[in-house]
Amino acid sequence: MSERVEINDASLLKKRFEGRWINAKKYARGNNLQETALARVLNGVTNGKNSTKEGQTRKVFCCLKRDGIYIGPLPWEMKQEREVA
Repeated sequence: MSERVEINDASLLKKRFEGRWINAKKYARGNNLQETALARVLNGVTNGKNSTKEGQTRKVFCCLKRDGIYIGPLPWEMKQEREVA
């Protein structure tokens, strides 16, 4: 199973998302994403590190970063940096 994101990070991400977009369904359709993958990211259920759903979680994170909702390095980039160090 996937790790649960810290509640502060997930709630902050959800607040930033809700402050910019009308609803998750329209955002998902507009960016060609699965609605369930977007909901799981916004609720903190998945974090993009160990997901196996054909990269849908990573697509969600990339779209959120591109649109300025997610700030900072992507979760799997942080994991790679730790492995190198």
